[in-house]
Amino acid sequence: MSLRVAFMTGEYPRATDTFIQREVAALRALGHHVQTFSVRTPLQKENVGAEILAGRKSTIYLLPPRSLMIAHLAQIFSSPRRYFRRLGIGLEDLPSRDQRDGSTGRVFRRSGDAGAAYEEARTLSSA
Repeated sequence: MSLRVAFMTGEYPRATDTFIQREVAALRALGHHVQTFSVRTPLQKENVGAEILAGRKSTIYLLPPRSLMIAHLAQIFSSPRRYFRRLGIGLEDLPSRDQRDGSTGRVFRRSGDAGAAYEEARTLSSA
């Protein structure tokens, strides 16, 4: 059975990422579909070999946002039902406004010790 695997890193591929490159190559050699994602494009000085250049061509970069939008649009058009179902699940997990501390964005639950922390944060933010 072939798996679909995603690797997500801050910058990929870089000369120091040999362990990730080996894992990706091994999974692909086993017949699995592997997609690499990177938040940022690495600097040009990281292009030290053919494997890194090949990895750069197959990696989806999230920043600048154009790449992120292309990835979202590709997913919407390839499987809209799945995309919006997953988006809904993700939005359900967001904390409600009364669970967030407005100054730091930290989430406090209203039960047990966390409830006390929530009340303390609310008192501090209104003072």
